[in-house]
Amino acid sequence: MFTDRMTQHSLTRRQFAAGSVGAAITALLAACGGSDVVATTAPVATAISATVTKAAATTAPAAASVAAATIAPTAAATAAPAGTTAPAAASAVVATKAPAAASAPAGTTVSAAGSAPAGTSVTAARPAGSIAYAIVGDQSKAQYTAKEKLAMLPLPSDAVGTTNAVTGTIVLTADGKPADGSKITVDLKTLKSDQSRRDNYVQMNTLKSAATAEFVPTTFDGFKMGQSGSQTFKMVGNMTINAVTKPITFDTVGTMTADTLNGTATTTFKFADFNLTGPNIANFVTVEDTVKLDMTIVAKKA
Repeated sequence: MFTDRMTQHSLTRRQFAAGSVGAAITALLAACGGSDVVATTAPVATAISATVTKAAATTAPAAASVAAATIAPTAAATAAPAGTTAPAAASAVVATKAPAAASAPAGTTVSAAGSAPAGTSVTAARPAGSIAYAIVGDQSKAQYTAKEKLAMLPLPSDAVGTTNAVTGTIVLTADGKPADGSKITVDLKTLKSDQSRRDNYVQMNTLKSAATAEFVPTTFDGFKMGQSGSQTFKMVGNMTINAVTKPITFDTVGTMTADTLNGTATTTFKFADFNLTGPNIANFVTVEDTVKLDMTIVAKKA
C-alpha cells in the first residue's frame, strides 16, 4: 500500500510539472482515499484546475509587462557607453539636460545679443537720438602746470608737461546731456616737459604705476544743444588716476558745429587727492601740491 501511494505521489509531481493541475489533484486524492474520494471530489478538482488555469492566463501578461518595464531601462542604461546619455526609448524616458549657452572666450564682455570675439568688449547701446563724437588725438592735447620752486631762486616758476595722447568719445543725448559711452582718456606716460630730468623724476617718483587719467562726464551744466557760437559751461564727472576715482569739475568753453565739437576745459586738484606725491628733490627743487590740468578737445561726429 505504501509503495503504491509513493508511486502515485511521483505520478502526481510529474503531472504538476506537466501543467495538468486537475489531473494532479485527482491523482493525489486517489492516493489518499481511494476511488470513493475521487468520485466525490472530482468536480471540485476540475473547478480548481479551471480557476488556476484562468489565473495563470491572466497573470502571465502582466508579469511579462512588469519584467519588460523593469529590464528595459536597466538594459538601456547598461548598454550606453561610459560618459554618454542613453537615447530615449518607448518603455523608458531618459531625462536630458539642455546644453548651456556657449561660453564666451576668456577676457571678453558679452552683450545680450551674443558672444563677442576674444579680447573685445561690447559697449552699451546708445540712447535713441544721441550723437557720438570721437576725439581726434593729433588735434587734442592735455597739459599739466605745477608751481616749481628752485632753492636758489626767489620765486617759483611753472613746470609744464603736455601730451597729444588723448583718446575717447563724447556721446550727447538729444537734449545735450552726456550719455553712456562718454569717456576721455589721457596717456600720462607720454607727458613731456622742457626738462627730461624732470620728466624722468615725475614718471618714476610721482606717477609711478599711474598710466592714465580717465574722465567720465556725467553732466554738462549750462550747455545748450544746437546753440551756435561759443558756450561756457561746467563739465562735471569722475576722474580716475592711480586707481583712485574722485568727482571733479572742469570749467569749459566750447563750440559746436554740425559735425565737430571744440573746447578747452580746465580744473585743479591736489597730488594727494589721487595718492600721488609731488616732486621734492632734497628740498632743492619743490613743487606746490596743487596741479592745474588743461584739456583741448577736438571731436568729430563718429
